[in-house]
Amino acid sequence: MKKILLIIIVFTILSTTLLKLDLLDRETAKSLDSACMLMDEQPDSSLNILLSINPSDIKSEYLQAQYALYLTQAKHYNHINENSDSLISFAVDFYDANKSSNPIQRMLGHYYSGIINANARKYSDAITDLIKAGQLAESQNQYLWLGRAQSEIARIYNKMSAFSEAAAYDSLACQAFRTSGDTVSLQLQTLRVCLNLNQIKH
Repeated sequence: MKKILLIIIVFTILSTTLLKLDLLDRETAKSLDSACMLMDEQPDSSLNILLSINPSDIKSEYLQAQYALYLTQAKHYNHINENSDSLISFAVDFYDANKSSNPIQRMLGHYYSGIINANARKYSDAITDLIKAGQLAESQNQYLWLGRAQSEIARIYNKMSAFSEAAAYDSLACQAFRTSGDTVSLQLQTLRVCLNLNQIKH
Protein backbone atom coordinates (compact mmCIF):
# COMPACT_ATOMS: atom_id res chain seq x y z
CA MET A 1 0.00 0.00 0.00
CA LYS A 2 2.83 2.40 0.91
CA LYS A 3 4.60 1.57 -2.35
CA ILE A 4 1.47 2.34 -4.36
CA LEU A 5 0.99 5.61 -2.47
CA LEU A 6 4.62 6.56 -3.13
CA ILE A 7 4.20 5.84 -6.86
CA ILE A 8 1.08 8.01 -6.96
CA ILE A 9 2.88 10.88 -5.21
CA VAL A 10 5.89 10.67 -7.54
CA PHE A 11 3.62 10.49 -10.59
CA THR A 12 1.68 13.54 -9.39
CA ILE A 13 4.86 15.55 -8.84
CA LEU A 14 6.23 14.61 -12.26
CA SER A 15 2.94 15.39 -13.98
CA THR A 16 2.75 18.81 -12.29
CA THR A 17 6.37 19.59 -13.22
CA LEU A 18 5.87 18.55 -16.84
CA LEU A 19 2.68 20.62 -17.03
CA LYS A 20 4.53 23.69 -15.75
CA LEU A 21 7.32 23.16 -18.28
CA ASP A 22 4.78 22.72 -21.06
CA LEU A 23 3.04 25.97 -20.08
CA LEU A 24 6.38 27.80 -19.98
CA ASP A 25 7.25 26.56 -23.47
CA ARG A 26 3.81 27.56 -24.76
CA GLU A 27 4.30 31.09 -23.44
CA THR A 28 7.80 31.15 -24.92
CA ALA A 29 6.45 30.00 -28.29
CA LYS A 30 3.90 32.84 -28.26
CA SER A 31 6.62 35.38 -27.44
CA LEU A 32 8.86 34.03 -30.19
CA ASP A 33 6.02 34.24 -32.72
CA SER A 34 5.37 37.86 -31.69
CA ALA A 35 9.06 38.72 -31.98
CA CYS A 36 9.22 37.15 -35.44
CA MET A 37 6.18 39.10 -36.66
CA LEU A 38 7.72 42.39 -35.50
CA MET A 39 11.25 41.66 -36.74
CA ASP A 40 11.14 43.55 -40.05
CA GLU A 41 8.96 46.53 -39.16
CA GLN A 42 9.74 47.02 -35.45
CA PRO A 43 13.09 45.33 -34.72
CA ASP A 44 13.52 47.23 -31.45
CA SER A 45 10.22 45.86 -30.14
CA SER A 46 11.18 42.41 -31.36
CA LEU A 47 14.48 42.62 -29.46
CA ASN A 48 12.72 43.77 -26.28
CA ILE A 49 10.39 40.78 -26.41
CA LEU A 50 13.30 38.39 -26.87
CA LEU A 51 15.29 39.97 -24.06
CA SER A 52 12.30 39.50 -21.75
CA ILE A 53 12.53 35.72 -22.22
CA ASN A 54 14.57 33.79 -19.68
CA PRO A 55 16.51 31.27 -21.81
CA SER A 56 16.89 28.90 -18.85
CA ASP A 57 13.08 28.49 -18.86
CA ILE A 58 13.12 27.06 -22.40
CA LYS A 59 13.19 23.27 -22.28
CA SER A 60 12.36 22.41 -25.88
CA GLU A 61 15.45 22.23 -28.13
CA TYR A 62 13.34 23.45 -31.04
CA LEU A 63 12.39 26.59 -29.11
CA GLN A 64 15.95 27.03 -27.84
CA ALA A 65 17.18 27.05 -31.45
CA GLN A 66 14.41 29.45 -32.48
CA TYR A 67 15.27 31.76 -29.59
CA ALA A 68 18.98 31.72 -30.48
CA LEU A 69 18.25 32.48 -34.14
CA TYR A 70 15.69 35.24 -33.50
CA LEU A 71 17.81 36.97 -30.84
CA THR A 72 20.83 36.97 -33.16
CA GLN A 73 18.68 38.31 -36.00
CA ALA A 74 17.08 41.01 -33.82
CA LYS A 75 20.48 42.21 -32.62
CA HIS A 76 21.67 42.42 -36.22
CA TYR A 77 18.57 44.38 -37.23
CA ASN A 78 19.26 46.78 -34.34
CA HIS A 79 22.86 47.29 -35.50
CA ILE A 80 24.37 45.40 -32.56
CA ASN A 81 27.48 43.78 -33.98
CA GLU A 82 28.12 40.43 -32.31
CA ASN A 83 31.48 38.68 -32.66
CA SER A 84 30.77 35.62 -30.52
CA ASP A 85 29.06 32.64 -32.14
CA SER A 86 28.16 30.96 -28.84
CA LEU A 87 24.46 31.71 -29.33
CA ILE A 88 23.96 31.18 -33.05
CA SER A 89 26.06 28.01 -33.11
CA PHE A 90 23.35 26.20 -31.12
CA ALA A 91 20.78 27.11 -33.77
CA VAL A 92 23.10 26.12 -36.63
CA ASP A 93 23.85 22.74 -35.02
CA PHE A 94 20.17 22.08 -34.32
CA TYR A 95 18.96 22.97 -37.82
CA ASP A 96 21.82 21.07 -39.48
CA ALA A 97 20.79 18.01 -37.48
CA ASN A 98 17.14 18.48 -38.57
CA LYS A 99 17.75 19.44 -42.20
CA SER A 100 14.39 18.65 -43.73
CA SER A 101 12.09 20.21 -41.13
CA ASN A 102 13.38 23.81 -41.03
CA PRO A 103 15.15 24.75 -44.30
CA ILE A 104 14.54 28.50 -43.98
CA GLN A 105 15.73 28.60 -40.36
CA ARG A 106 18.75 26.56 -41.36
CA MET A 107 19.55 29.07 -44.08
CA LEU A 108 19.19 31.99 -41.67
CA GLY A 109 21.33 30.23 -39.08
CA HIS A 110 24.24 29.90 -41.50
CA TYR A 111 23.70 33.46 -42.75
CA TYR A 112 23.96 35.02 -39.30
CA SER A 113 26.78 32.69 -38.33
CA GLY A 114 28.60 34.08 -41.35
CA ILE A 115 27.91 37.66 -40.27
CA ILE A 116 29.22 37.00 -36.77
CA ASN A 117 32.34 35.21 -38.01
CA ALA A 118 33.00 38.15 -40.32
CA ASN A 119 32.69 40.52 -37.35
CA ALA A 120 35.23 38.36 -35.52
CA ARG A 121 37.50 38.49 -38.61
CA LYS A 122 37.20 34.74 -39.09
CA TYR A 123 36.84 35.34 -42.79
CA SER A 124 37.31 31.77 -44.02
CA ASP A 125 34.61 30.47 -41.65
CA ALA A 126 32.37 33.39 -42.57
CA ILE A 127 32.64 32.72 -46.30
CA THR A 128 31.94 29.01 -45.75
CA ASP A 129 28.78 29.82 -43.75
CA LEU A 130 27.58 32.41 -46.25
CA ILE A 131 28.14 30.11 -49.23
CA LYS A 132 26.07 27.47 -47.40
CA ALA A 133 23.38 30.06 -46.65
CA GLY A 134 23.32 31.04 -50.32
CA GLN A 135 22.97 27.42 -51.45
CA LEU A 136 20.09 26.87 -49.04
CA ALA A 137 18.46 30.13 -50.11
CA GLU A 138 18.63 29.20 -53.78
CA SER A 139 17.21 25.74 -53.09
CA GLN A 140 14.19 27.41 -51.46
CA ASN A 141 13.87 30.12 -54.16
CA GLN A 142 14.78 32.73 -51.54
CA TYR A 143 16.61 35.02 -53.96
CA LEU A 144 16.58 38.02 -51.63
CA TRP A 145 18.56 36.03 -49.07
CA LEU A 146 20.78 34.58 -51.78
CA GLY A 147 21.63 38.13 -52.78
CA ARG A 148 22.26 39.13 -49.18
CA ALA A 149 24.60 36.19 -48.63
CA GLN A 150 26.53 36.97 -51.81
CA SER A 151 26.66 40.65 -50.89
CA GLU A 152 28.17 39.82 -47.50
CA ILE A 153 30.77 37.60 -49.16
CA ALA A 154 31.65 40.57 -51.37
CA ARG A 155 32.07 42.74 -48.26
CA ILE A 156 34.46 40.20 -46.77
CA TYR A 157 36.56 40.08 -49.94
CA ASN A 158 36.67 43.88 -49.92
CA LYS A 159 38.01 43.79 -46.35
CA MET A 160 40.65 41.34 -47.56
CA SER A 161 41.48 43.72 -50.46
CA ALA A 162 40.48 40.96 -52.89
CA PHE A 163 38.62 43.39 -55.12
CA SER A 164 38.18 41.13 -58.16
CA GLU A 165 36.48 38.47 -56.03
CA ALA A 166 34.38 41.15 -54.34
CA ALA A 167 33.20 42.50 -57.68
CA ALA A 168 32.32 38.99 -58.86
CA TYR A 169 30.13 38.35 -55.81
CA ASP A 170 28.57 41.80 -56.06
CA SER A 171 27.58 40.94 -59.64
CA LEU A 172 26.07 37.63 -58.47
CA ALA A 173 24.18 39.52 -55.78
CA CYS A 174 22.82 41.89 -58.43
CA GLN A 175 21.47 38.92 -60.37
CA ALA A 176 19.83 37.49 -57.24
CA PHE A 177 18.26 40.81 -56.26
CA ARG A 178 17.01 41.29 -59.82
CA THR A 179 15.34 37.88 -59.66
CA SER A 180 13.85 38.66 -56.23
CA GLY A 181 12.37 41.97 -57.45
CA ASP A 182 14.12 43.95 -54.68
CA THR A 183 14.94 47.12 -56.62
CA VAL A 184 16.47 49.00 -53.67
CA SER A 185 19.00 46.26 -52.95
CA LEU A 186 19.67 45.93 -56.68
CA GLN A 187 20.48 49.64 -56.97
CA LEU A 188 22.84 49.50 -53.99
CA GLN A 189 24.60 46.44 -55.34
CA THR A 190 24.97 48.02 -58.78
CA LEU A 191 26.62 51.01 -57.13
CA ARG A 192 28.99 48.74 -55.23
CA VAL A 193 29.96 46.92 -58.43
CA CYS A 194 30.94 50.29 -59.95
CA LEU A 195 32.97 51.23 -56.86
CA ASN A 196 34.76 47.90 -56.85
CA LEU A 197 35.58 48.20 -60.55
CA ASN A 198 37.13 51.60 -59.85
CA GLN A 199 39.23 50.07 -57.04
CA ILE A 200 40.45 47.31 -59.38
CA LYS A 201 41.52 49.88 -62.02
CA HIS A 202 43.50 51.84 -59.44
